[in-house]
Amino acid sequence: TDALELALELGDEAAAAWARTSRSEPMRKQGRYEEAGAELDEAWRVFELLGERSGLGRVAHVRGLIANLRGDPEQSRAHFEQSLEMRRALGDRRTEATLLGNLAMPAAHQGQYELAQELSQQALAIRTELGDRWGIGVSLNNIGMLAYLRQEYAEARSHLEEALRAGLEVGDLYGIAISQHNLGNATRQLGDVKAAGDHYGEALRIYSLTGDRWSLCMLFDDIAMLASPASPHEAFRLIGASEGLRESIGSPRLDYQEAELEEGTAEARHRLGPEAEAEQKAGGALDVDAAARLASALCRGA
Repeated sequence: TDALELALELGDEAAAAWARTSRSEPMRKQGRYEEAGAELDEAWRVFELLGERSGLGRVAHVRGLIANLRGDPEQSRAHFEQSLEMRRALGDRRTEATLLGNLAMPAAHQGQYELAQELSQQALAIRTELGDRWGIGVSLNNIGMLAYLRQEYAEARSHLEEALRAGLEVGDLYGIAISQHNLGNATRQLGDVKAAGDHYGEALRIYSLTGDRWSLCMLFDDIAMLASPASPHEAFRLIGASEGLRESIGSPRLDYQEAELEEGTAEARHRLGPEAEAEQKAGGALDVDAAARLASALCRGA
């Protein structure tokens, strides 16, 4: 914001457009999609006027991330492919790898796991060639997530532990949170409730610190599945909080996420009967801080 104000004061349109593009990043991570979109639209207008292809490529990239967060894999893929074409023309191998990894996301969300795996491996190969340790950690996270989606939980844990080491090595706070979150999922499926609670607790701490509401939605659902056998009332209250937060930021669950949540809490829902729906409704009234406190208590009790 300071950079944008200074660029506008100096009449530097290019710098202002880059500042808007950069400012859209924390906005989209906090679920402020409309605000981020407005910044990107204005940046695109200026970059197009100036013929700044690097800027156009970055705007398309962030638009793809937002479409992914809003549950629109087709639109996400289109934006990523547009950006990838521009980056390849510029010879930007580092960002090419990032976009290949990002293209794996809409593929995975549509159940195209083989394609997602191929794209993730292509991204990892480029990052390894470049010696990009941060990028390698991101790719290992993605590959671990794909193993989880294929229900290969031990393999997922192995990749994610390596991703966590890379994140710790380079100090990537967000990458560490994602690794901890995904390790929680893998260890939950492997039956290690205590380890899953510990991993989720670390992810919760970082997501709360950064204000990452989209990730909090998913984490609340995952913690609810972990806690539902022992604390069914609180678990359904947390699911309600997730739904309220999702509605506020405009990020619905994808079909496979909905199916996993239903399966993971089916036994608890059967035990509670109508009380499950009542708890879910009560949870919808919780604000994000209260929901995070509930989630933290469930992690500690795991």
